[in-house]
Amino acid sequence: MTTPEPADAAASASDSANHPRPVIDEDTLRELADEGNEAAEARLTDLALERDDVDELRRLADEGNDRAESRLVQLADLRGDRGELRRLAEEGNEQAESRLAALALENDDVDELQRLSDDGNEQVAGRLADLAAARGDIAELRRLVDEGNETAERHLAELIRRSGTSSD
Repeated sequence: MTTPEPADAAASASDSANHPRPVIDEDTLRELADEGNEAAEARLTDLALERDDVDELRRLADEGNDRAESRLVQLADLRGDRGELRRLAEEGNEQAESRLAALALENDDVDELQRLSDDGNEQVAGRLADLAAARGDIAELRRLVDEGNETAERHLAELIRRSGTSSD
């Protein structure tokens, strides 16, 4: 067997450029994705993105396609669709929860911070306590302490110490 000369290799490359790979239809891509083919999953996600087909992305995400789920979060974030971010976070999407938390923290959105805190987001719970302390909101700090918020406990103790009043 002989090694192809550079000119032959260039000709082969030219031939493949003249004969593009066959296009696989979406039904075949779905079958391949159902069998666990990650390239097919990625291609289905890309096609849905190209069409801005949020329903298809949801379907893919519901089937366990992490790439589609990530793209849903990105689209919701780009569109400013907090409702979609909340829906995804409620379904357990950590990326959506993280993005919601970041938006709430950036905007000191107390209502969103409270929702996220109620759902167990400790980073947000701490920020919620910080905001209550900055407002001097002892009632809110007490409520947060009752929920087990350690940051609120520290703030409340500091406010009480500074004011010289009782915590009762």
